[in-house]
Amino acid sequence: MPELPRKGGSIHWDVSGKGEPIVMLRGLGRTVRHWLGYDQELAQHFRVLTLDLRGVGKTTAAHGWTDSIYTLADDVADAMTAAGMEQAHILGVSLGGMVTLAMGLRHPDRCLSIITVNTSIAGQRTLRMSVPGIAGIVRGMAAGGDVIHRNLAHAMVGSGPDAAEIGRIAGKYAEIARDGGMHIETIFRQLAAAARFHVKKKLKKCELPALIVYGTADRFVPNINSRKLAKLLPRARLVAVDGGGHELTLDRGPELTKIVVDWVAERAKAAR
Repeated sequence: MPELPRKGGSIHWDVSGKGEPIVMLRGLGRTVRHWLGYDQELAQHFRVLTLDLRGVGKTTAAHGWTDSIYTLADDVADAMTAAGMEQAHILGVSLGGMVTLAMGLRHPDRCLSIITVNTSIAGQRTLRMSVPGIAGIVRGMAAGGDVIHRNLAHAMVGSGPDAAEIGRIAGKYAEIARDGGMHIETIFRQLAAAARFHVKKKLKKCELPALIVYGTADRFVPNINSRKLAKLLPRARLVAVDGGGHELTLDRGPELTKIVVDWVAERAKAAR
C-alpha cells in the first residue's frame, strides 16, 4: 500500500476512482475506515485520495504535541504529490475541515477549491463543540465497553437514522476500535493543535472558492461555526442540509454527494 515517509514512520494514503481529483480528510481521531464506504461512493464520481492523519489508522507516524494543523496540511500536500495530483478539491469533515482550511492558506496553489463539512473553526469566541455531545462521549468513556461507541454514533448522526441504524454504526465503530485502538492520546494532541489554529484574519484573505456545508441537526459542532466561517471566506457558499447530523456522510450521504458533484462541476465549467 502507498506510504509517505515521515520521521519515525509513514503516512498511509490511497487513491481510487476516476475523474476530477478530490482529497477526503477525516475528523478527530477518525481513520479512513470511519468513512464506512462513503469514500467509495465519491470514487464513483471522482479520483479520490484518502489518507490516515498522523497517529491514526494505518499511518505509523505519530502526531507529536508540537505538530500543528499546518503540519497535517503539509502531509496532505506531499501525499498529493506522491499520488501525482498537482491540484485537487480538498474536502474535510470536522477537524479534517481545519486541515482543509490550512491547505487553502498554506498550499493555495494545490487547491481547486476547499470544502468543509461541519467544521468547528470560526471566531475564537464561538463555542466550537456542543456541551451535550461531549458530555455523552465522556459518559461513554467512563462507562467503558461499547457504550462509548453507541454514544458516539448517536452524537454523530442527525434526525434520520433510527435506533437500529445507530446500533449498526456503533457496531462498525467498535469493530474499527478493536482492530486498531481508540487513539486517545492522538485525539488529545489533535485537540491541542486545533486549539492553536487561530486563522480568522488569514481566512479573510483566502480567495479560493469555498463550499461550507453543515447539518442543521449536528449534535457535535454548533451550526454557528459554519455560518461564521462562510462570512470570513470571501468566496464562500454556505449550504445547510436539513436534519443532517455531524456525519453527513452517514445520514445524508446521497444529498451530500449531489452537493459536492454539482459544486465540482460548476468549478470545472468556470475554469474553461
